[in-house]
Amino acid sequence: VNDIMSTEVIATSPLTDIRRIAKGMLDHHIGAMPIVNDDGVIVGIITRSDILYAIIHQPELKLWA
Repeated sequence: VNDIMSTEVIATSPLTDIRRIAKGMLDHHIGAMPIVNDDGVIVGIITRSDILYAIIHQPELKLWA
């Protein structure tokens, strides 16, 4: 596993805008991103599916404004 795993972890905070998270996922070719608090403790994870769900079910995101 050490031969194929990456030691750099791309993470986000709970208050990061969903568009910025999506861009980070796209730029780094990743399908999920851990959500960490100010102490660096993982408090959740967001996936591409979560973002798609939000776009479909939360039209008030105003993604194209």
